[in-house]
Amino acid sequence: MGRLYRCLRAVVRAVTPRMTTTWEEPFSGNPSVFVCNHVGAFGPIDMVVKFPLRDEVRVWCNEGIMNRKTCPAYVRQDYWWKPGCRLEPLYNATLPYIAAAVLPPILQSAPTIPVYHDARVMTTMRQSMKALKEGKHLVIFPEQPSGFGEHHSWINTGWLNICTMFYRATGKNLTLYPVHIDQKKHCFEVQKPVMFDGNRTLEEQQDELVKHLAAGLRGQLGAVREALAQSCQALTPPLDPDTLAETLPALRAAAARDAEALAAQHTAQQQALSALQALEAGLPAQEEALRRQQADIQERAQELSARAARCAELDAETERRAQELPHENRAAAQRALVETRTQCEALQQALDTARERSSAAQSVLAALTGKRDALRAQIQAAPPADIAALRTRRDALTVRAEQLQRQISTCDARLEQNRAARTAIDTRRQQHAAVRARWQWVHALAATANGAVPGKEKIMLETYIQTAYFDRILGRANTRLLIMSGGQYELRRCARAGDNRSQTGLELEVIDHYNGTARSVKTLSGGETFAASLSLALGLSDEVQATAGGVQLEAMFVDEGFGSLDSEALQQALAALVGVSGGSRIVGIISHVAELKDRIDRQIIVTKDRSGGSRVQVQA
Repeated sequence: MGRLYRCLRAVVRAVTPRMTTTWEEPFSGNPSVFVCNHVGAFGPIDMVVKFPLRDEVRVWCNEGIMNRKTCPAYVRQDYWWKPGCRLEPLYNATLPYIAAAVLPPILQSAPTIPVYHDARVMTTMRQSMKALKEGKHLVIFPEQPSGFGEHHSWINTGWLNICTMFYRATGKNLTLYPVHIDQKKHCFEVQKPVMFDGNRTLEEQQDELVKHLAAGLRGQLGAVREALAQSCQALTPPLDPDTLAETLPALRAAAARDAEALAAQHTAQQQALSALQALEAGLPAQEEALRRQQADIQERAQELSARAARCAELDAETERRAQELPHENRAAAQRALVETRTQCEALQQALDTARERSSAAQSVLAALTGKRDALRAQIQAAPPADIAALRTRRDALTVRAEQLQRQISTCDARLEQNRAARTAIDTRRQQHAAVRARWQWVHALAATANGAVPGKEKIMLETYIQTAYFDRILGRANTRLLIMSGGQYELRRCARAGDNRSQTGLELEVIDHYNGTARSVKTLSGGETFAASLSLALGLSDEVQATAGGVQLEAMFVDEGFGSLDSEALQQALAALVGVSGGSRIVGIISHVAELKDRIDRQIIVTKDRSGGSRVQVQA
């Protein structure tokens, strides 16, 4: 409890009217939950300032009002003034910002438990469990405010899980006290408590708990008691001596009727007494059965206590391990895992590419080295030219030609033998022609599928199918690129390749709307190339979500590239990314550009240490 809070509490108690407290039943002193109505902003203030147990309670407070950034919107929504009043514009422009400057420091110094409405809700539950185990009490305001000084007829039920968690951890049942804060009477009306039954599930008793608590929040129980008292006073007016003589005969007749009723009641009591004596005769057997049941119950209670102790140990171990986790929540851990996996995959791809290039370079080097050595050896071994030796070799070749002519004559004789074999070969050739015709048909089909038809565009069947999806992606990407380029650039798929000797189908060109020309995407600058690449990535993301049958891409990361953009292009790129994250998606930007720090609210800053490691700082 901070000094600022204690001083303000003393001032509020001194300048505001005192509040009385009525208890329908005496307070048990056990860890309890006080369920109160809002009464605008006055209910929480009265509970922490004027309630008798104000030093022993821990108040649930919405995290939105404890944060300077979100406090103005929260104040406009729930507190301070009636919607539609004449001074509402003035209030909207002043009071929320005054509250944002004053309330967060006060609430942070007060004994409050912040209530989160996202994955951090378990933090609220853990702090609440810790307070209850320390003997403190919780004060919650589960209704949904609908304007100044009003409250809804129903209450939120998610907080009832704290009853189940407390029972599992301690084996004890929480007591729930409905508290109606009456500002007109300056009174805390503590209604009859209701006990959570740990032997029943939350679903079985949720409706009756909610009905009892809702009636207590609206003060209906006290209103019913007051109406009954007024009715009794109306039925029993004070006696007047002048009218007593006139009413005496009627009173005597009523007394006679009451005597008859009492006689009948006496007869019924005699009959009930006879039945009671009969029950007493069978009482020993029932007592024996009761003793056996009590022994069984005691045994089960011991078993239940052991299980409760084990659950408490498991909860403590869970809380300890949760504090040791390097990440704040599961979502942050998953984001870090995805980022690490992406980096590992990129590094592995780079390593594989480097290894392939190194192996190819080694092979080329070895081949060139071998050729070089062979040429050097040939040059060294070659003798000087000898004319006489060449003429001698010519004469030898002439003699060899004459020998070959004689062999031709011999081959003519063998020709007849080969003609018979030719007939058999022709038969096989016809069979081969049929097979070749089928091969040509299959080959033409394969060439069509692989985009290898001579004289035609070099486009594969797979690429042809991909172009249909590629055009849809380009349509979505151009929507982003026109915004980021100020309406200058638009991407278009090339209809044909530069010649028929290269593959085509997925080439891109850019249309410059400033001069009405189309040129290669290779002519774009670094910043323009980044904008085009980012537009294609966003277009692909939109197309996948539109055709994936309900699959949602909830997160995307953009790594570097912003340093090549000028100020205007950077603003346009950020506007496109904000449009992407405006829904339910998360956009992460990895960059060293200092200008981005002033434009992005939520940051994860990684700083290198001199020891070789790094530090991570999260700024929300």
